[in-house]
Amino acid sequence: MAQKQYAEALQLLERATRLAPGSFDAWANLGYLLNETGRYQEGVVACDRALALDPKKANAWKNKAIALRALGRTAEAEAAEQRAKALGWTG
Repeated sequence: MAQKQYAEALQLLERATRLAPGSFDAWANLGYLLNETGRYQEGVVACDRALALDPKKANAWKNKAIALRALGRTAEAEAAEQRAKALGWTG
């Protein structure tokens, strides 16, 4: 992802979520990457999976808010942003 090789990263993260479905990091990173590639609906789903594993991670709430806002789901996005801020996100 850092090298912006999104197609390769996407394959690796999808594989990681299949091999370790209980990995917060795999789901959270997948959510981030899906947002980066404009696949916001799928990004929401991945963020939800991450948050089901650890609802106290601000980055997953932030990424969910970004996806929701892109989908025009403003009220939900604002609620997710508030949750992220309550957990320490300062963006």
